[in-house]
Amino acid sequence: SAPSPFSSFPSECDGRRERKAELAPASPAGSHGGTVMSLPLTASHRKHAAGIQDYMHRIINFREQVDFEVTFCTMLWLCMDPRRAYRNAEYHSRTKHQWARDDPGFVIVMVALISVSMTSWSVAFGPGSVWGWILGVTFAVCVDFVGVGVVAAGIAWLVVNGRAPTSQGDPFSYGGEAETTARATVEFAYAFDIHCNAYFPMFLLLHVSQYFLLPILISPSFFASMLSCALYGAATSYYWYLTFLGYNALPSLRHTELLVLPVGGCLLLAFCALIVRYNPTVASINYYFGEVVVEEPEVVLAAS
Repeated sequence: SAPSPFSSFPSECDGRRERKAELAPASPAGSHGGTVMSLPLTASHRKHAAGIQDYMHRIINFREQVDFEVTFCTMLWLCMDPRRAYRNAEYHSRTKHQWARDDPGFVIVMVALISVSMTSWSVAFGPGSVWGWILGVTFAVCVDFVGVGVVAAGIAWLVVNGRAPTSQGDPFSYGGEAETTARATVEFAYAFDIHCNAYFPMFLLLHVSQYFLLPILISPSFFASMLSCALYGAATSYYWYLTFLGYNALPSLRHTELLVLPVGGCLLLAFCALIVRYNPTVASINYYFGEVVVEEPEVVLAAS
C-alpha cells in the first residue's frame, strides 16, 4: 500500500527540535546509559523561564519569534498520538528546565481558529451586526478558551503547589526515598498548556464538525439528539483524557489516574440527556445567539 502523506511529518518535526536543541548552550548535566539528566531548578532559571515579558514579546513579533511548524506538529499529535506530544514536553523540561512551552504559537493559532469559527457561526445564527460578531468572538476567545484555561490552571496550581511537603501515601507526592521531604509542584504556564492541548480536539468536534452537521443536529428528531449527545460526550471525555495525560507526564505527581474519573461522568450525563431527548447543540446555539432555534417536538397524528 502507498505510504501516508503524513508518515514523515512528525519525524521531520522531531529532527527540527533536535537540531534546535543542538544549537542551544550545553548544560553540564551528567548521563547514565545515554539518558539526559536534568539540573536542579535555580532561582535564575525560575526568573527567566517563560517570563511574561518575553512571552508577550514573542506574541508581538510572532513572525520572527514563533515556530508554527512545531505548533502544527503538536496539534497533529494531539489528535493522532497525544502521548508523543507530552513526551516532547518532557524532553523540553530537560533542555529548558521548564515544562511549559516558551513558544506562544499554539495560543496564537487557537485564537485565530476560534475567531474564524465564531465568524462562521455568527453568519449562520448571529444578529447580523458587526458589534454582535465582535461580542461573540471576544466571548469565545476570552471566556471559553482563555478564561476557562486560567481558572483550570489556577486551581491545579493552588491544589498541588499549595500543599505542605508531602508524606508517604500522599496522592500528590514524589515516589522513592524523597517521599517525606519533597514537594510536588506544577508550573502555572504548563497547567495552562495542558488546557490548550485538551481544548484543540474539543474545538475540532464542537466548532468544526458540529457546524457541518447542523442540518442534522437541529432537526426535531431522536437521531439528532442522539448524535448531539454523542458529539458532546466524546468532546468532553477526550478533553479530560488529554488533561490526564498532561499531568501524568509530571514525574512528581502520583495517582493522576483520578483525572480520568470525569470521563465517566461526561458519558453518564450524555446518556441521561439522551433519555430526556435533550439536544446540546440547540441549547448551545440558543445560549450564544439567543432563541434562534426552536426545537419543535415531533407530532404523531393518531388515526381516527
